[in-house]
Amino acid sequence: LGLLYSAFTRWLGLKPNEDEYIVMGAAAYGKPTKVAEVWKFIKINKNGTFSLTKNIHRGVEQYLGHAVPVEDWYDWCASIQKVCEDVMLSLAGMLYKKYGNANLVLGGGVALNCVCNSMIQQEYFRNIWILPSPGDSGNALGAAAYVAGLNKLNWHTPFLGADIDLQSNPTSKLIRDVVGRLERGEIVGWIQGREEFGPRALGHRSLLADPRRADMKDRVNEIKRRQEFRPFAPAVLEEKAFSYFDVNHVPINVFLGKPCTRRYMQFVDRVRDPESLPAITHVDGTARIQTVPKSTDPFRRLLEHWEKTTGCAVLLNTSLNIKGHPILSDRRDAMKMFLDEPMDALVIGNRLYSKTIKMGLSEDGSPTTIADFKDYSDGADKLVAGRF
Repeated sequence: LGLLYSAFTRWLGLKPNEDEYIVMGAAAYGKPTKVAEVWKFIKINKNGTFSLTKNIHRGVEQYLGHAVPVEDWYDWCASIQKVCEDVMLSLAGMLYKKYGNANLVLGGGVALNCVCNSMIQQEYFRNIWILPSPGDSGNALGAAAYVAGLNKLNWHTPFLGADIDLQSNPTSKLIRDVVGRLERGEIVGWIQGREEFGPRALGHRSLLADPRRADMKDRVNEIKRRQEFRPFAPAVLEEKAFSYFDVNHVPINVFLGKPCTRRYMQFVDRVRDPESLPAITHVDGTARIQTVPKSTDPFRRLLEHWEKTTGCAVLLNTSLNIKGHPILSDRRDAMKMFLDEPMDALVIGNRLYSKTIKMGLSEDGSPTTIADFKDYSDGADKLVAGRF
């Protein structure tokens, strides 16, 4: 199924094994008018499984031609997404009928299709577990466990990568500064602790903005050099998720205030009041939410202070990278993105960088961007200022 989705991704002019999420996001702008054409490549068997009916290793263009009519592009995205949903629901239904269990584990790259995941949860399995990196790259964790002789992994955190600043423990003063900037409409890069394992930024390598401002979608897209139709994800205090999102279509009066776990951005849920959160609401009225549980994690502390200051428990949270590049894991790369793109501030550990434009400092006399920083280390009133 993933091979079929990737083959259509390439046919649509995108990069296979990388841009499938673009097809998923664009599907909401189209209508599934081409499903009959897509079904020529795949069939559902009587037992609920599926089979490919054509050789797609050389692509689908040998059957559909090389040119995708521009006016049909969104409809093709919607059609391949609809077929993917139908196949996944068929598989899930077969498993549910066979085992009658409420629990399901999903793996493989298609498990990153959060629209499919949500449909499976609504129809069959209430409890679904998906590794934050369920595709081929996630095999690295299994390989490491195998070499270490581990038969079981106790999963505690998705933050398994490198730590840019080993001394990072943001002070309350720094967090107040960041909240003030976000409230004023600034876009802030946020780097804390170990990097996330998987393709989603979960508050350690993030680009943050105010989700209540409609202009943030275009401004963040400019920084990340993304297509304008791409949606952004919200991060929300876990215990407040039901107040903002129709999580799995559960009535708000039943579960208001009870924790909801959507910690790895693997499901979509309807936004209860889209007009109040325009920057994170997709065209179909949904959002791929991240719930942030109670902890001492810096991102949780930031969200708590954001809610205390603004009355809103939601932030726009997207990965700190530009289109086609991996999430930043190196201080030098982070500073380059900060200086090159129209970001307003960057936080690394306890240091907050802002930037000023100086005229005539380069060899050709053109403006040069310089990063200034404030160091909030030691949790003291003392504030060290400097220049990067």
